[in-house]
Formats: sequence, structure tokens, C-alpha cells
Amino acid sequence: MHNGLSNHQTVSTSQHTVTQKEDITRSTTLSGLVAVLFPLMIVMMITGYKKYKVVVRQRRINRLNRMWNLAASKKFS
Repeated sequence: MHNGLSNHQTVSTSQHTVTQKEDITRSTTLSGLVAVLFPLMIVMMITGYKKYKVVVRQRRINRLNRMWNLAASKKFS
């Protein structure tokens, strides 16, 4: 009976160790994923904001050009 108890403890310990290794692997994978995606998201946000600012500036320039052309055409009419 003593051998059966010892064998049971060994199996339980090895299963516990495998579970710990799986948890460590999952957390390492998750940490790696976050370490890659977070900077990527920051770069994408910065790039998107810069593109947005370019579009807004271009719209303002176009609006001012239209206003200037209208004002110039009224002067010569």
C-alpha cells in the first residue's frame, strides 16, 4: 500500500509540473504578443493621426483657395 501512495504522489507531482509549464508558456506567449502588438498599435495611431492632419490641412487649403478665387473673380466682374 505504501508503494501505491508513492506512485500516486509522483503522478500528481508530474501533472502539476506539466500544468505549471503550460501556464508559463501561455503567459510568455501572451506577454510576447502584447510586447509586439502594443508598439505596433502606437505606430499605427501616430501614422493615422498624421494622415488625418494632412487631410484636414489640405481641406483648409482648398477652402481658402476657393474663397480667394471667388473674391478675385468678384473684383474683376
